[in-house]
Amino acid sequence: NDYFVPFVVNPRRAPKERTYFADGRVHILCIGKYEIRKHHLELLRAAEKLRDKYDIHVTLVGEATNRFQKAYCEQVNAYVRERHMENLVTVKTNVAKRDMEKEYLAADLYVIPSTLEMASVSQLEAMSYSLPVICSDANGTASYVEDGLTGYQFRDCDRQDLLDKLEKMLSDRERMKAMGAAGYRALMEKYSFETYQKAIQAMLEKMQEQKLY
Repeated sequence: NDYFVPFVVNPRRAPKERTYFADGRVHILCIGKYEIRKHHLELLRAAEKLRDKYDIHVTLVGEATNRFQKAYCEQVNAYVRERHMENLVTVKTNVAKRDMEKEYLAADLYVIPSTLEMASVSQLEAMSYSLPVICSDANGTASYVEDGLTGYQFRDCDRQDLLDKLEKMLSDRERMKAMGAAGYRALMEKYSFETYQKAIQAMLEKMQEQKLY
């Protein structure tokens, strides 16, 4: 009989209203401030190992406004250059909120490789665009990603497990699309504003009936 207040996000694009693998590649999207704990480099290391087996492209989108973020972003760019990954990775900074829909619609898979993530809402945003999600099991809102149904959870800070979950996802494109569709359904059923409003109204009516206030 416990209740919790979830993050809520409006549905954006149903599976039938979007395309996947538009140019034959799997486009992986990662959104997060350019901070060490966001583990952008861990994702790039995994992509580097998978590049010869799967046709993929990674897009990193994040804030780089203070000197620490800018310095780490330069580390990420340096890694891309040193490893000759310019055709594999796109690094974007300070993308306006109004332009984020384009990033989600261009993606086929959303990945949150970060650690010490208290409570991220971006996985729900990705689900609202019918994207499957991979995130750490220590993410404070990891429960929004139902392991094996709407995406995968990897062991926090476990480089090999992140690689394994990525490969498991990339190995079956139809499963990827099915997970994206399942994520969209989960959002509609549990985490949309409309569902939240109905649940709150039902709770208030129950409280009135039982004279709890």
